[in-house]
Amino acid sequence: MDRFLQDPESEKLLSEHNRVLEAAEAVKGMKFKPKVMRHELLKQFKYRQKMNNDQPRGRASTSTVDVSFAPPIYPPCLAPLEDLKKVMFKDLLLETHHRGSYILVRSITQAEKMTAVVAIVEDEKKDAIPLQMLNENLRCHDGSVDKGQILLVKEPCLTLTPVGEYGVRVDHVSDILFIPLFDKMVPSAWRERLPEDVTSQSMAGDWIRMGNEYLNRGQFYSATQYYSKGLECSPTEEEIHYLLYYRGLAFFRVDEWDAALRDLDTVPAGPKSDKALRGKAQTLYHLRRFRESCDVFTQLFKKHPEDVSAKNDFREAIARLAEQ
Repeated sequence: MDRFLQDPESEKLLSEHNRVLEAAEAVKGMKFKPKVMRHELLKQFKYRQKMNNDQPRGRASTSTVDVSFAPPIYPPCLAPLEDLKKVMFKDLLLETHHRGSYILVRSITQAEKMTAVVAIVEDEKKDAIPLQMLNENLRCHDGSVDKGQILLVKEPCLTLTPVGEYGVRVDHVSDILFIPLFDKMVPSAWRERLPEDVTSQSMAGDWIRMGNEYLNRGQFYSATQYYSKGLECSPTEEEIHYLLYYRGLAFFRVDEWDAALRDLDTVPAGPKSDKALRGKAQTLYHLRRFRESCDVFTQLFKKHPEDVSAKNDFREAIARLAEQ
């Protein structure tokens, strides 16, 4: 730490940061007026995105340093959504947590991992600002924040970003919601990406098909939203079988073990029953419930004694059980 403070460049960096904090405190509570126009904001983002992607993986740049300063600690939003008031960017105040409010935005870029997960978003008035998500790696790593994704930020905080622009910063996972395009909250102008055959009369089979499209693209969280919608459409027993299996598989792929177990454990009998049983055993393993995992693998062996892959997984579960 002493070496860091003695380094002239480091001292300069800290001094600049302190200056920015003082300037931010001076404007706290003032009306937000964008410093950068929408087209220029997109241009700057694409440039930083290119620089970030061109940086060799695992090799530090000799000319730049990524720095992220921790903001003052603040609690997450605890109010139910129905108690929050919808606002636009023009209503936001600088350096302020807007308690009792929420913003609904649409991503006009794909999210990029920089010092945080960053995307440029717009509101319904087409005003655009950066959105920083500092605690959203679990939700963002599967590409869910793609261009056109609808997001709801509870009690947004408008603050100065490291690159000198004002943007909304999200530090708590529970302060941001990912809204599917078919949700009634989404303005009609933002439903342009929704397939034409998706209507309020869509059947469970339609939602299975669309969920599978997201699943095959590796957008697992988005897939779960479509399967969940299908379960609301009075599905047949066969459709419930597929909806629960595929949703359980999607949750499994993003390490949502409790949700995966809930679905895979309740899949009705059908073509995917054995795969659901295998998934259940693997999920129990990840939950460190090794004895139950071994019991499920034993059921699987009775039906498919030739399954070599399952035997290997069973040996792993037995080893972990012995250690436990």
